[in-house]
Amino acid sequence: MSYSVMFALLLLTPLLFSLLCFACRKRGLSATCTVTVLHSLGITLLLILALWGGPNCR
Repeated sequence: MSYSVMFALLLLTPLLFSLLCFACRKRGLSATCTVTVLHSLGITLLLILALWGGPNCR
């Protein structure tokens, strides 16, 4: 993957989860701890992929 794709994923992931939380709150549902955990795991995995695959992306 190119650096621009990784950068876009790193920016869009928190935005998508924030929109999901906002949509849940709008419908009267509470954003649970599971969403926060998934959010943290997703960002962590993307950072690991970016660091591990970054130099090998050429």
